[in-house]
Amino acid sequence: MLAPVSRGRGRHGGRVRAGAARLLRSVLAGLASAALLLLRLSWRRVIVGAGQWPATGVLAFWHGDQVALSVLPRAWLRGTSVLVSQSADGQLGAAYARALGARVVRGSSSRGAVAGALGLRRALRSGGRVALALDGPRGPRQQAGRSSVRLAAAADCPLVGVVAWPRRARWLRSWDRLALPWPGTTIVVAWETLPAGDPAAALRALWEGVAAAGQAGPRRPLPVEPVEPVEPVEPVEPVEPVDRVKA
Repeated sequence: MLAPVSRGRGRHGGRVRAGAARLLRSVLAGLASAALLLLRLSWRRVIVGAGQWPATGVLAFWHGDQVALSVLPRAWLRGTSVLVSQSADGQLGAAYARALGARVVRGSSSRGAVAGALGLRRALRSGGRVALALDGPRGPRQQAGRSSVRLAAAADCPLVGVVAWPRRARWLRSWDRLALPWPGTTIVVAWETLPAGDPAAALRALWEGVAAAGQAGPRRPLPVEPVEPVEPVEPVEPVEPVDRVKA
């Protein structure tokens, strides 16, 4: 007759499996982030109709633009606090944002809402920038609530919409129609201050205008900028030869 398995062993086994799953997700997120960084080096960016990049404020974007927006200069992304959901998919976004030099605040309207809001408010009080998807974390696509408006109003700072359109990309069949730009493509970027009354409508209009500029392609000559590497590679020092051992 088999001895019954104790509950303590079952709980211990569950914790081990959960820890192994978290480790596996972390490794996969790191590998995917490294692949995106390599892909980013092949992109070119075009900035249209935009003023000076805001030194402080709430940067609002569509969830489906998050990969394409990484084409922005790394100096602009450095120090920006980005709201990333606590889901498994958010682990990849967090790893990629950190690799680009951004600060990551975990939370969303469905999980960790209070912690996420407090983290963003602290960043704004220190005079920094924060970034969040207006339609995150689960949509509906290109529809927004009032949280971003309240956040900007509480910090007395502008609400700035940022959009990106890759001229060649794979648009996934996910709820946000996430754009994965092809290697070597050009990504058109723009931003502008959004009104407090209906920021979603203004951001949709900006996105449609940038999409029209991106689809125009060669018929509309625009200055193209290369994308800078994430970190400069330091030269490797030669290794001194090992002394030969006498017999």
